[in-house]
Amino acid sequence: MAGVSGFEVTVLSTAFAFMAGLICGAGIATTRATSVARKRSIQRTARLFDERRLLMRERRDAEGQAGEQA
Repeated sequence: MAGVSGFEVTVLSTAFAFMAGLICGAGIATTRATSVARKRSIQRTARLFDERRLLMRERRDAEGQAGEQA
């Protein structure tokens, strides 16, 4: 590289590496946030299904007790 000093090359390569690190870091952070959100969504859905199953069981038990009393 004619006319470019070693210092300029060092500064430019350091700046490039820093920017690449920021871009990769942002990608990793986004991926992690998406993963956490997906995990929470799955947990919320599982909890809703558990609550629904419990309510159905309670209703079935109540109907069974009403049938026994009749």
